Amino acid sequence: MTTINTLHSLFLKYPVVSTDTRKIAPNSIFFALRGENFDANTFTKEALEKGAKYVVIDNKDYFIDERTLL
Repeated sequence: MTTINTLHSLFLKYPVVSTDTRKIAPNSIFFALRGENFDANTFTKEALEKGAKYVVIDNKDYFIDERTLL
């Protein structure tokens, strides 16, 4: 599990954050938000393919590799 200190260090290196895979900037950190009718964890692979450096998820079923932060 990723600690807040690790996440903060990554943010200092990659300070662009996204929650929408349609608007991902290269080398950004994508946060997979989840709501009542939506689960962005399902976009983990797409976010990485579109250039996100890291993806922050809350469902281990979508873990891909070291770029996926749980």
